[in-house]
Amino acid sequence: MKPTNLEDPLADAPAELLAFLDQAASLQSKPLGIAVLGRDACREYSRAVRGTAWGEALGLVALDDANNSMPHCYVLRGPAAGMVLQFNRVDRQSLRYPSLAAFASALRAALAGGTHIEDLAPATIAPSARQAEVVARLLGAMAPRADQEAYADAAAAVELLLPQLNPDNLPVLQALASDTDFYIREYVALFLKRHACPAYEALASRLAEDGHGQVARPAAEAAKAIRRMLGEARRDAIARARAGAVDVQVRRT
Repeated sequence: MKPTNLEDPLADAPAELLAFLDQAASLQSKPLGIAVLGRDACREYSRAVRGTAWGEALGLVALDDANNSMPHCYVLRGPAAGMVLQFNRVDRQSLRYPSLAAFASALRAALAGGTHIEDLAPATIAPSARQAEVVARLLGAMAPRADQEAYADAAAAVELLLPQLNPDNLPVLQALASDTDFYIREYVALFLKRHACPAYEALASRLAEDGHGQVARPAAEAAKAIRRMLGEARRDAIARARAGAVDVQVRRT
């Protein structure tokens, strides 16, 4: 894949992105690892990020430099456009914030509370409005893989895309949960834990028996949460039934 737009990564930047970069001076704290880039530094770092396959494919723009080689980046292309991910050269791209505004808010809260940037909890990612594209790309990641690089690329794609999936799409989750790559099954287990609901009971229980602990543990936690939900629902149903019976008796008397 040949990188493009290396001369000026900000050439296609929306107004909100430029406005964020222009606030760089007020979003700084070396002890907290918070170092938002101004426009010039952003261009320089973004050229390096765009020199990678993921950086180019997603049109990434580097937002900060905490000297950990994992900058937060604004996504310009694909179904995650407008979101913020944490870039990793080792093919692990993790969505962290649903919008630039959410990232800016988290940084200000960290500065006010003295929280290191690496300790910031990722925000909830809402399902993408481009579900057809998300589903197509997720299922495409399950295509036969010829080597370890292909496996790594597929796992990275699922890690990036799965948070954008509509939680109601059980068939896609079931398909991914059957993948031979335990990293992909792990991402499904984490998704089930995050969105635990009764519809996931069978799938969570199956993954809880996976031979890889990093899959089984979050799946078991999801299954436990789901059983608790179902137990509470049954207790509520029994209570309502009893209340109805009492009401009928009262009316008869």
